Parts: sequence; C-alpha cells; structure tokens
Amino acid sequence: IEQGKQAGHFAPEVDARRTARALFGVMDELALEWAMVPERHGINEASDAIINLLQRYQISGALAFDIGTGLGAFLPKMCSLFKSVIAIDNANKIIKECKNRMAEHNLTNVAFREGDTNNLKEYRGQIDFIALNMIFHHNPDPLKIIKDCATALSSNGYLLITELCSHEQEWAKKSCGDFWLGFEPDTIKVWAESVQMEKIESVFINQRNGFKTQIHIFKKYKD
Repeated sequence: IEQGKQAGHFAPEVDARRTARALFGVMDELALEWAMVPERHGINEASDAIINLLQRYQISGALAFDIGTGLGAFLPKMCSLFKSVIAIDNANKIIKECKNRMAEHNLTNVAFREGDTNNLKEYRGQIDFIALNMIFHHNPDPLKIIKDCATALSSNGYLLITELCSHEQEWAKKSCGDFWLGFEPDTIKVWAESVQMEKIESVFINQRNGFKTQIHIFKKYKD
C-alpha cells in the first residue's frame, strides 16, 4: 500500500466508517445502485477484451472465482469455461440481484456467497482462475487481495485483474466511494510479482467516459 501512497493515488480523507465497510465494494446502501451502472466502471467496454484474453490462452478448468461479482457480467462466460464457478460480493443486495439475473441464463454450475477474499482460505492451492474486476479502487488494501488470491490459486492458476489507470478525477472519492484514483500498471505488476505471479499479457482501453482501463492476466509460478 505504501507504494501506492507514494504514487499519489490514495484518497486519505475517507472516514473510519467507510473504511470498515468498504472491503470488496461500496457502502451497502449505494452498492446496488452503483452496480447497476456498469458504464461507470468501464466494464462493458472491457468485456470483449477480457473474453478474448481467456480464449487466447485457453483458460479453463475445474474451479473459478469471480470476486466482487457485481451483477455477474462475466458469469455466463466463466460458467462455460469452468466446471464450477463461485461468485462473491460483500453486498447482500447485489448478491440477491445477481442471482435473479443469472436465473435467466439457466446456469447450473454457479454458487453465490456474500463475503470477500477471506472466503478463499479453505481453497488453498485449489482454484484455477480468479477474476478481480474493478474492485481495487474501492478497497484500502489491494495488496492483501492479491496475496489472498495467490495463496488460493493452484500451480499455473490464472489471475485476471481489471482496474482503472491512474487519473485525477477527485470527485470519485466522495461520489463513488473510491479509496484510490486508479493505479499505475507497474504498481499492480510489482504487487503480483511479490507473490509469485508472472504477467502474461496486458491490454489498455480508453473509455468513453474519459477513464482508461487496464486489464492484466497473471499466472502463478509452479510450486
């Protein structure tokens, strides 16, 4: 985290109440409202690029996790690639809405849980793929998230990280509950490498709303 602070992207004025409730999402009373506006995060614009990366590297397997799943934008695709998928979000309202939406897709291999990366402890070394889409900038400790994921991944498991690049949009702190004004790509790379993750490929997308999205695929070193 100190590295991010030195880069000038941390929003220090967040209050203690928001800090306590912010892990993997936004304040509960606003979580569903924000989740229903995917354009704010650039998820829609990044979807094709993410799917192309999964197909290019033939990423599939027995077990995958979608952390901070939101309304499940990637769940149908993930369910087609993995035998079992677990979708996690820390907001109960979002989980309920996501379940309702995914019922329309008749998905039979996805389970839903309210929680965060602490839920990964029981899966040490067992997960083939973890998706982290636009959750770092809402959380005080992104490095912990990466560490939790690296511990849970199997040898040669993959980690997908989609995030905002560094920006100067100060309004995002109060309006959107952001702790960070995006991240430098090298910061995320250093964090991942510190827990035995190797970068496979990165893609950058300029969004229509003026933000820039970074997408990274990392692979866990063989134990």
